[in-house]
Amino acid sequence: MTTCKMTIIGVSFVLVAMLFSSVDVSSASFAQPNSGTQANTGSDDNNLNKQNYDNFQNCLDNIAGTTGFATPQQIRGCFATAYNIHDDDDDDDDDDDLFED
Repeated sequence: MTTCKMTIIGVSFVLVAMLFSSVDVSSASFAQPNSGTQANTGSDDNNLNKQNYDNFQNCLDNIAGTTGFATPQQIRGCFATAYNIHDDDDDDDDDDDLFED
């Protein structure tokens, strides 16, 4: 190999290394702190979602504590209660069957 080709290859490796290292630095500069809460709007939604999930989980835990398991109907009831879902339609023909009875 000639000296010119070796120099070009060496410079290419250095440029590629600089490119990859700058990607890590730039992505870190845009990172937001992990403080457990969001800095932007949406923290209220996250709190509500967490509360809904906790309510759902507590309901399932209470049911499982008495019988060791929850039936599909009990799971639906916990979900509807935790996420404030009201079924105004008494017709079950158009419901999506998420659980097999």
